[in-house]
Amino acid sequence: MIRIGVIEYEARMREEVYRYVEKTAGDFAEIQCRAYESAEQFLEENSEYEILILDIRLPGINGIELGRILRERGKDTKLLYLTSYAEYAAESYLVEASQYILKESMDRRLPDILQRMISEEIEQKKDYRIVGIKRGKKKLFYREIRYIQKASKGGKYVEYVNDRRDLQRTDCTREASGRTF
Repeated sequence: MIRIGVIEYEARMREEVYRYVEKTAGDFAEIQCRAYESAEQFLEENSEYEILILDIRLPGINGIELGRILRERGKDTKLLYLTSYAEYAAESYLVEASQYILKESMDRRLPDILQRMISEEIEQKKDYRIVGIKRGKKKLFYREIRYIQKASKGGKYVEYVNDRRDLQRTDCTREASGRTF
Protein backbone atom coordinates (compact mmCIF):
# COMPACT_ATOMS: atom_id res chain seq x y z
CA MET A 1 0.00 0.00 0.00
CA ILE A 2 1.28 3.47 -0.91
CA ARG A 3 -0.02 6.20 1.40
CA ILE A 4 -0.16 9.78 0.12
CA GLY A 5 -0.93 12.77 2.30
CA VAL A 6 -2.07 16.18 1.05
CA ILE A 7 -1.52 19.13 3.40
CA GLU A 8 -3.12 22.31 2.08
CA TYR A 9 -4.93 25.04 4.01
CA GLU A 10 -7.14 26.33 1.19
CA ALA A 11 -10.12 23.96 0.81
CA ARG A 12 -10.57 24.44 -2.94
CA MET A 13 -6.90 23.73 -3.67
CA ARG A 14 -6.87 20.77 -1.25
CA GLU A 15 -9.79 19.22 -3.13
CA GLU A 16 -8.15 19.87 -6.51
CA VAL A 17 -4.87 18.25 -5.46
CA TYR A 18 -6.80 15.34 -3.96
CA ARG A 19 -8.56 14.85 -7.32
CA TYR A 20 -5.18 14.76 -9.10
CA VAL A 21 -4.02 12.09 -6.67
CA GLU A 22 -7.19 10.04 -7.17
CA LYS A 23 -6.91 10.31 -10.96
CA THR A 24 -3.23 9.31 -10.94
CA ALA A 25 -3.83 6.57 -8.37
CA GLY A 26 -6.38 4.99 -10.70
CA ASP A 27 -3.44 3.59 -12.67
CA PHE A 28 -2.14 1.78 -9.57
CA ALA A 29 -3.54 -0.70 -7.08
CA GLU A 30 -3.51 -0.04 -3.34
CA ILE A 31 -3.13 3.72 -3.13
CA GLN A 32 -4.54 5.46 -0.08
CA CYS A 33 -4.84 9.24 0.17
CA ARG A 34 -5.82 11.53 3.00
CA ALA A 35 -6.01 15.34 3.08
CA TYR A 36 -5.20 17.69 5.97
CA GLU A 37 -5.68 21.42 6.35
CA SER A 38 -2.71 22.01 8.67
CA ALA A 39 0.63 20.56 9.71
CA GLU A 40 -0.66 20.30 13.27
CA GLN A 41 -3.62 18.18 12.15
CA PHE A 42 -1.23 15.94 10.21
CA LEU A 43 1.21 15.58 13.14
CA GLU A 44 -1.60 14.92 15.59
CA GLU A 45 -2.69 11.88 13.59
CA ASN A 46 0.88 10.52 13.63
CA SER A 47 0.42 8.35 10.54
CA GLU A 48 3.10 7.09 8.20
CA TYR A 49 3.09 8.28 4.58
CA GLU A 50 5.38 7.47 1.68
CA ILE A 51 4.55 10.71 -0.18
CA LEU A 52 3.42 14.09 1.14
CA ILE A 53 2.15 16.85 -1.13
CA LEU A 54 2.23 20.03 0.90
CA ASP A 55 2.01 23.76 0.66
CA ILE A 56 4.70 25.91 2.24
CA ARG A 57 2.45 28.63 3.61
CA LEU A 58 0.28 26.90 6.19
CA PRO A 59 -1.21 28.38 9.36
CA GLY A 60 0.91 27.56 12.42
CA ILE A 61 3.71 25.20 11.41
CA ASN A 62 4.62 25.93 7.80
CA GLY A 63 5.52 23.29 5.21
CA ILE A 64 9.29 23.79 5.48
CA GLU A 65 9.18 23.44 9.26
CA LEU A 66 7.04 20.32 8.92
CA GLY A 67 9.69 18.89 6.60
CA ARG A 68 12.36 19.61 9.24
CA ILE A 69 10.27 17.91 11.93
CA LEU A 70 9.81 14.83 9.78
CA ARG A 71 13.53 14.63 8.97
CA GLU A 72 14.46 15.07 12.65
CA ARG A 73 12.18 12.12 13.42
CA GLY A 74 14.03 10.05 10.84
CA LYS A 75 11.17 9.92 8.33
CA ASP A 76 12.19 9.34 4.72
CA THR A 77 8.84 10.47 3.36
CA LYS A 78 9.07 11.96 -0.13
CA LEU A 79 8.14 15.63 0.14
CA LEU A 80 6.54 17.31 -2.86
CA TYR A 81 6.06 21.03 -2.24
CA LEU A 82 3.22 22.59 -4.19
CA THR A 83 3.17 26.34 -3.66
CA SER A 84 2.62 29.75 -5.20
CA TYR A 85 5.93 31.12 -3.96
CA ALA A 86 9.10 30.49 -5.96
CA GLU A 87 11.30 32.13 -3.33
CA TYR A 88 11.08 29.08 -1.03
CA ALA A 89 12.55 26.63 -3.54
CA ALA A 90 16.11 26.72 -2.17
CA GLU A 91 14.89 26.34 1.41
CA SER A 92 12.77 23.32 0.48
CA TYR A 93 15.85 21.41 -0.62
CA LEU A 94 17.40 21.88 2.83
CA VAL A 95 14.78 19.40 4.04
CA GLU A 96 15.55 17.12 1.10
CA ALA A 97 12.37 17.79 -0.85
CA SER A 98 11.82 15.45 -3.77
CA GLN A 99 10.03 18.06 -5.89
CA TYR A 100 9.00 21.71 -5.86
CA ILE A 101 6.10 22.69 -8.11
CA LEU A 102 4.57 26.12 -8.51
CA LYS A 103 0.78 25.99 -8.40
CA GLU A 104 0.60 27.84 -11.70
CA SER A 105 2.25 24.85 -13.42
CA MET A 106 0.44 22.18 -11.38
CA ASP A 107 -1.80 21.04 -14.27
CA ARG A 108 1.21 20.38 -16.45
CA ARG A 109 3.69 18.92 -13.92
CA LEU A 110 1.86 17.28 -11.02
CA PRO A 111 0.36 14.23 -12.81
CA ASP A 112 3.68 13.10 -14.34
CA ILE A 113 5.72 13.73 -11.21
CA LEU A 114 3.17 12.02 -8.98
CA GLN A 115 3.00 9.01 -11.29
CA ARG A 116 6.78 8.72 -11.24
CA MET A 117 6.94 9.01 -7.43
CA ILE A 118 4.29 6.32 -6.98
CA SER A 119 6.08 4.02 -9.44
CA GLU A 120 9.35 4.48 -7.53
CA GLU A 121 7.65 3.63 -4.23
CA ILE A 122 6.08 0.51 -5.70
CA GLU A 123 9.46 -0.64 -6.99
CA GLN A 124 11.10 -0.02 -3.61
CA LYS A 125 8.40 -2.03 -1.86
CA LYS A 126 9.26 -5.01 -4.05
CA ASP A 127 12.83 -4.92 -2.73
CA TYR A 128 12.67 -6.92 0.51
CA ARG A 129 13.79 -10.08 2.23
CA ILE A 130 11.96 -12.29 4.73
CA VAL A 131 14.11 -12.66 7.87
CA GLY A 132 13.85 -14.43 11.20
CA ILE A 133 14.04 -17.86 12.74
CA LYS A 134 12.36 -19.30 15.84
CA ARG A 135 10.57 -16.13 16.89
CA GLY A 136 8.84 -15.79 13.57
CA LYS A 137 9.44 -14.24 10.21
CA LYS A 138 9.32 -10.56 9.30
CA LYS A 139 9.36 -8.69 6.02
CA LEU A 140 12.46 -6.46 5.89
CA PHE A 141 12.71 -3.76 3.24
CA TYR A 142 16.30 -3.19 2.17
CA ARG A 143 15.88 0.56 2.44
CA GLU A 144 15.16 0.17 6.17
CA ILE A 145 18.51 -1.47 6.95
CA ARG A 146 20.96 0.78 8.76
CA TYR A 147 23.71 -1.81 9.06
CA ILE A 148 24.36 -5.54 9.38
CA GLN A 149 26.77 -6.75 12.02
CA LYS A 150 28.07 -10.25 12.58
CA ALA A 151 27.34 -11.60 16.07
CA SER A 152 29.88 -13.59 18.12
CA LYS A 153 28.41 -17.05 17.38
CA GLY A 154 28.34 -16.58 13.62
CA GLY A 155 24.80 -15.23 13.42
CA LYS A 156 23.96 -11.83 12.08
CA TYR A 157 21.54 -9.22 13.21
CA VAL A 158 20.09 -6.17 11.58
CA GLU A 159 19.29 -2.79 13.05
CA TYR A 160 16.45 -0.94 11.35
CA VAL A 161 15.90 2.71 10.53
CA ASN A 162 12.20 2.67 11.33
CA ASP A 163 10.78 3.25 14.82
CA ARG A 164 9.31 -0.19 15.47
CA ARG A 165 10.92 -1.53 18.66
CA ASP A 166 10.15 -5.15 17.78
CA LEU A 167 12.33 -4.84 14.69
CA GLN A 168 15.33 -3.03 16.19
CA ARG A 169 17.51 -6.14 16.46
CA THR A 170 16.48 -9.26 14.64
CA ASP A 171 18.40 -12.48 14.25
CA CYS A 172 18.51 -13.09 10.53
CA THR A 173 20.79 -16.08 10.04
CA ARG A 174 18.14 -17.67 7.85
CA GLU A 175 15.61 -16.23 5.50
CA ALA A 176 12.45 -17.79 4.09
CA SER A 177 14.20 -19.85 1.42
CA GLY A 178 16.70 -21.21 3.97
CA ARG A 179 19.71 -19.36 2.55
CA THR A 180 21.97 -17.31 4.79
CA PHE A 181 21.16 -13.61 4.74
